[in-house]
Amino acid sequence: MNSRSLTHRWQVYCPQPFQLTQAVRPAPQVMLQPQQGYRLAVFQAGTLRMPMLSAAVSAEHLFEVFLELVSLIGDCGDVVVESTHGLGWGQSRLWRREGIDQVVLLSHLCAFEQLLMHDGCTAIAVINRRRPAELQLDEHKLVHVYAPQLRPFQRCLSRWGIPRCRRLPLICEADHIHQTQPHFAQELTSLLYSLGAEEEGKVHR
Repeated sequence: MNSRSLTHRWQVYCPQPFQLTQAVRPAPQVMLQPQQGYRLAVFQAGTLRMPMLSAAVSAEHLFEVFLELVSLIGDCGDVVVESTHGLGWGQSRLWRREGIDQVVLLSHLCAFEQLLMHDGCTAIAVINRRRPAELQLDEHKLVHVYAPQLRPFQRCLSRWGIPRCRRLPLICEADHIHQTQPHFAQELTSLLYSLGAEEEGKVHR
């Protein structure tokens, strides 16, 4: 699909104003006007099938929406931080903190809001293995939810005026550029220390 048709679809299905964070931009040759919305799908890996939700939230509301979604995941979950800082194409590093109290987690997230919102090399996931449910804020600053029941998350997005768009294109599906700042690598180190997260190793994506 060419960039013109992709832009047309985006505008037709989601005509609301939208602001990107500083983490990512469409590539220069892509005439893409991102818009706010979410879509539903089914994630499948082997025999596992899980309903999933992917959302693009405008930058001025993204952090607040993310915090509300974290509260819906449940208490004492695991946190996984992923980074591509200083690594080659297709590589990333993972760190995990198991069993973190939700109030403590929310405090740490608020302390590192700028890193989480504007670093195109950092992603974070909150996981409740008992439900099970997982919330991701990826390096494109898109929100993804994997859970057997998505209605509570849909209601949250609806309260923020974020519509369901059945054929919503996402910025990660077109050519795009990740952006970061030198100080974000040090802030990432501080976040990992605050969380007490332990490295799981380097992965190839």
